[in-house]
Amino acid sequence: MAYMHSSVCRLGKFFIKNFGGMSLIHRVLFTTLFFLFIPLQTALLGQPAGELSPSELKGMALVISAENHQYSSLTVEAALSEPSINTAIGYRVYYSKANGYALYVRDMMDGTPIFILAGEKALLFDPSKEELILFQDVGLMFELGMEGDELRFVSAFRTKDDGSQPKIVNTVKIDLVSIFNKVVVNLKAEGNKEGGYILSGETALGSVCVAEIDPSAVIPFLGIGFYRKGDPRPLLNFSRMEANRGIDNSVFHFPMKELMDRGLVIKTVAVDQEHFIDLISLMGRVLFVRSALAFPETRKDLVPLGINDQDWPAIEKRGERISQALKEVFGAR
Repeated sequence: MAYMHSSVCRLGKFFIKNFGGMSLIHRVLFTTLFFLFIPLQTALLGQPAGELSPSELKGMALVISAENHQYSSLTVEAALSEPSINTAIGYRVYYSKANGYALYVRDMMDGTPIFILAGEKALLFDPSKEELILFQDVGLMFELGMEGDELRFVSAFRTKDDGSQPKIVNTVKIDLVSIFNKVVVNLKAEGNKEGGYILSGETALGSVCVAEIDPSAVIPFLGIGFYRKGDPRPLLNFSRMEANRGIDNSVFHFPMKELMDRGLVIKTVAVDQEHFIDLISLMGRVLFVRSALAFPETRKDLVPLGINDQDWPAIEKRGERISQALKEVFGAR
């Protein structure tokens, strides 16, 4: 499969199944998640659905892909809540036929950008490091869909190869058809206050997914949420999926000059077979360090990563300075 190629660095690959015996660090790097979903809060529901039945709404599911020629642009927003790191990871994906692809990954605790891909460059912010890490000639891979009975979510970047893949390849694909083909039990629809619908249902294995639908939109499924049983916070929530809307050209521009003007040190790292595992580990490290900055009681868990008590004052100071600079440069992108 393409995402297993050595030229792909996974920022997140999540499956719905049991954790097994993996360590805490490996859960973030190769996370496997087991959760039963619960419906969105009933406050979202309004009058009963009028004209369209649950089956008709389910039939509106489609495969959202940047390769669809009907889309001149795509904007996708999602958030993943990982209990082991005490925060949510926010994703914002942009595609424009004229300008290409961009991905912004933020720590939702304070909105700090931790990974940015734009202009075929990618930037990683690890507060435990003196410099920001820059990757050149990279493409985006962002996918959601079913793989058998498991929900597969991949957020990654990949580089071009000299041989079989001479060009940068980008992929944005959200396969709602494969997801709702598994939603076959207790299918329900309710009207919402905006004149659309809330569609919910269960799989044969008892999982529940909930979608907000506007039948008049280019992409009728405006959002889709996945909840664990008994937890009001969605573990994975796609809150925005829209096509053919205007996108500010600046989101596709990599602001190297603006970063340098703020005195940020940037180190370029080559991505190849040798660096593949190290890069995956680096992303896991970022998430744990960010969490430990906000929750000092977890810092003892990072000793195996080579971060000791005496390192934290410098990490905190550097993290605050770089975080503020990145927020200023990237704004609300």
